[in-house]
Amino acid sequence: MKKLAVMVLPIATLFLALQAGAAPRKKMALTQKEWQAMSEISTEKLKSTFKEFLKALSQQDKSPSPASLKIIKKRTDRYLELPFFEADTGFQKKWLAQVLKGMQAVVDIQVKRVLSNMVHNKDSSRQYTEALDAARAKLEKLMKHPDKVSPKQLIALRKKANKVRLAIRKKLEASGWKPLPPGNTTTTTPKK
Repeated sequence: MKKLAVMVLPIATLFLALQAGAAPRKKMALTQKEWQAMSEISTEKLKSTFKEFLKALSQQDKSPSPASLKIIKKRTDRYLELPFFEADTGFQKKWLAQVLKGMQAVVDIQVKRVLSNMVHNKDSSRQYTEALDAARAKLEKLMKHPDKVSPKQLIALRKKANKVRLAIRKKLEASGWKPLPPGNTTTTTPKK
């Protein structure tokens, strides 16, 4: 135990000394909410995420892993966090919440189906396959017929989004932030 303390103490002091002499961390220009407000979502991106989920689900011979379906669902779940989702897409957030519930139901059924296949229970596997097909059909119908925001409300939402984004751009310019050069794909968004 003493040997460990003797080894850890110099390493800890070296680490603290390096941190004390290091340049101060640069303060982020924007808060997390402001970064989210700047994030825009297009209807094409949303639809491609839906298509990816359904494509993974339709590969019956491979039996998609619940983990891969959860990854796509989590990406879709992040769209609800965007403050101007309705202004960017024209779709209502409550519709997207219903789609996410449908996705979760499909993932849950897929988990049960995989488990029943692992224990070679053909009856329950068949029941879960039928339930999965029904849930997928319901989900596809929900995805194809989105609830849209009324045109009058959409205009007001877009005006508000443009006003907020313009104020954020001005704040960025005042802080001296420079956008990345074209072709550089690294992100500069802060971590939560």
